[in-house]
Amino acid sequence: MRPSADWRRVALREVAEINPESLPRSTAQDFIFRYIDIATVSGPSEMGEARRMRLSDAPSRARRIVRDGDILVSTVRPYLRSFCRVRSASNDLIASTGFTVIRPRSGIDSEFLNQHVLSKWFVNHLIPRMKGSNYPAVSADDIGDYRLLLPPTTEQRRIASILSSVDETIQATQVVIEQTRIVKQGVLRRLLSKGIGHNRFKQTEIGMIPETWRVVRVPDLLAKFSKAAVIKLKTHDYQLSGPFPIVDQGASLICGYTDQRSALCPIPSPIIVFGDHTRVFKYVDFPFVVGADGTQLLKPIENVDAKYLYYALSALELPSEGYSRHFRYLKEKNIALPSMREQEQIACCITSFDSNITVLKSQVEAQRALKAALMSDLLSGRVRVGSDLPLAAE
Repeated sequence: MRPSADWRRVALREVAEINPESLPRSTAQDFIFRYIDIATVSGPSEMGEARRMRLSDAPSRARRIVRDGDILVSTVRPYLRSFCRVRSASNDLIASTGFTVIRPRSGIDSEFLNQHVLSKWFVNHLIPRMKGSNYPAVSADDIGDYRLLLPPTTEQRRIASILSSVDETIQATQVVIEQTRIVKQGVLRRLLSKGIGHNRFKQTEIGMIPETWRVVRVPDLLAKFSKAAVIKLKTHDYQLSGPFPIVDQGASLICGYTDQRSALCPIPSPIIVFGDHTRVFKYVDFPFVVGADGTQLLKPIENVDAKYLYYALSALELPSEGYSRHFRYLKEKNIALPSMREQEQIACCITSFDSNITVLKSQVEAQRALKAALMSDLLSGRVRVGSDLPLAAE
């Protein structure tokens, strides 16, 4: 739909340069830069800290030069939406060739293009163009082919201002979520060492704990079961929707879906899922399918509360060995074990923090729904932005 004569339909490559700069082969091996790889961008507009490294130590994929205002689009599994706009970039930022770099041309608002990249239309354009089974990916040409409606520059800026203001609200709520998590961890550490209402303590190999508690090796708290009965789906079998959720070692509780009922985990819930590579713990109390390699399933023995064990394991400090296996370190750990009643009390206390976090996450989802509706109206030109609306920079 074209809302008026001053809007025009264009291909992305007409209004932006695609992969405009790369490190020349002649670059000195002692060149030091900050590197953005696929793992640095965990989701839409979620860019972590770039790693500082020397070219001689860098992977061969570290080639794309990134400037302030550039937009990064991960070409692998674009449905994960690992896209972000780079803000306040220094001159030493280099991205992996696993990204396509979009650089707006003169007269094109960078944030306006970024909002298009974050839109459902952009992802829907890319998904049918993916090639490959293990690592489905799109090309820079596929990205450049994306077509959008382009309003005049001033209206681009006004649309971007509205949509980015919703993004800021979402980010503010996410900050509260993170702060709640920090408080939760502090309370959890205290409860795991002091308990509830104790006044007599003893010294153990893991520190001071209430006199009535025991120190137990982690393996002694885990029930044995047949691993052969557990089916693990490969990542290329994950679906965007389906009746059965998939839980793997990734950061999100649910990483995908499947319609394979026969793959449902046969171990009765609740179960603690541990990421052997990621060191992520998850408490799962619903039917699910186990995803990918490196996913360890932990089932507590009798007289051990599953949620208490989940919190106690989550509080352990495990060394980071990159993509190596970490379960061997977990098996060497000890935890403090109170009575079953106190396990349940501690778990209930910490669960209240999780409940608050769940409410905040629901607010984020509502804000994202509002953002989606605004994007649909504003980026299509169905609703026009009047000239009387102040810009964020004004």
